[in-house]
Amino acid sequence: MNADLYFKKSIPFRYRDESLQFRVSQQLFSSHRIDPGTRFLLRSLEHLPVGSVRRLLDVGCGYGAIGLSLLKAGVANEAHLVDRDALAVEYTRQNALLNKLGGACAYGSLGYSDVPDHGSGEFDLITANIPGKAGDRVIASILADAADHLAPEGLAAVVIVDALGEFAADVLGMLSGVEIVRDGERSGHRLFHYRFSGERKGRPADADEALEKYLRDEIEVDLGGHGYGVQVAHGLPDFEGPGIAAGLLMAALGRAGETGEGGAVGIFNPGQGYVPLRVWERVRPGRLFLIGADLLALRYSQRNLTAYGCPEDRVSLHHQIGPELREQSPVALLAALLRGNEDANEAESLAAAFSSTLEPGGQVFAAGGSTSVARLVAAIEKKGEFRVVDRKKRRGFGLMIARKQARLHPSTGSG
Repeated sequence: MNADLYFKKSIPFRYRDESLQFRVSQQLFSSHRIDPGTRFLLRSLEHLPVGSVRRLLDVGCGYGAIGLSLLKAGVANEAHLVDRDALAVEYTRQNALLNKLGGACAYGSLGYSDVPDHGSGEFDLITANIPGKAGDRVIASILADAADHLAPEGLAAVVIVDALGEFAADVLGMLSGVEIVRDGERSGHRLFHYRFSGERKGRPADADEALEKYLRDEIEVDLGGHGYGVQVAHGLPDFEGPGIAAGLLMAALGRAGETGEGGAVGIFNPGQGYVPLRVWERVRPGRLFLIGADLLALRYSQRNLTAYGCPEDRVSLHHQIGPELREQSPVALLAALLRGNEDANEAESLAAAFSSTLEPGGQVFAAGGSTSVARLVAAIEKKGEFRVVDRKKRRGFGLMIARKQARLHPSTGSG
């Protein structure tokens, strides 16, 4: 799907006498203006000389305001900008191009989980506007694990909402070898600059450790008469069990036919992993594509699938904005959880993506808010490549099942 579907406006911003423009999306944090925490953090770094940062890492970059501003001002020569949201990564890439900035590398990561390992710390500066809703263990990880990625004498500069300022200070106070060089408050935020003393060898980021820091609980879920212990994460919805939309989708998938060893299934927006587990329990596909913008959802779903016997080599993750599988063969079945606020344009884009992703005769099962489902049905019927075979409604949510028409072969009459 085209990221421009989510475009809201461009925000002008000035930093160190340099003018920037940031394309923003309604779906991303602070889409009205550059937020006060980011401004506070950038002002606190105005003392850094031009060219003093060989390589910068911005953790949770959003649309790139911190890292790209420091690049534009010439403070940093190169910047790695990471976020768990594929939409944030895409807008950061767009904003790097818009502001004619080379040296920017944006990619998906859960904290430091996907940051390349260079063995002895590679970044002179690590920045983060830490999300207040990230959870204590994730916040502590962002603060503490900077040690494994900072170059000798490197600086970490973070900002957090004031309500969590004391918690952050306590975390830093318990770390060995930490020197806090600045601790300040302004505009409802608290800011820390700190370094780590002593020799630090660096340690590669560990994907499993990153997932553990998001772990909220393990709950029992009934999937088609079988009980499953599902690990659920902070920061994802439906942590107490499947919500209404997921429940509708899981019940409907009981009617899906098996694809066989060679068959392939796509799951768009897999959430905590309930729908992928239901698909695995019912369909046993040869290939299972987990697709979505939230890297945390993709990896927790993968983790839950692996725990219940789905071979790792059958599952592939596609961290992207929409459901279209551009470099894969079409799938026989596509299950999609809608966000709930899709407009008519996004519904039309989804319908086109479903069409290109499904093989002829394939089925799409989609559930979400009833308005979003109604818009999707209208878009699918307008496209004319699908036949809607079932619809259901429940307490403001809806479900749609549609089948892609098989290719028609022209008759060869005798004349």
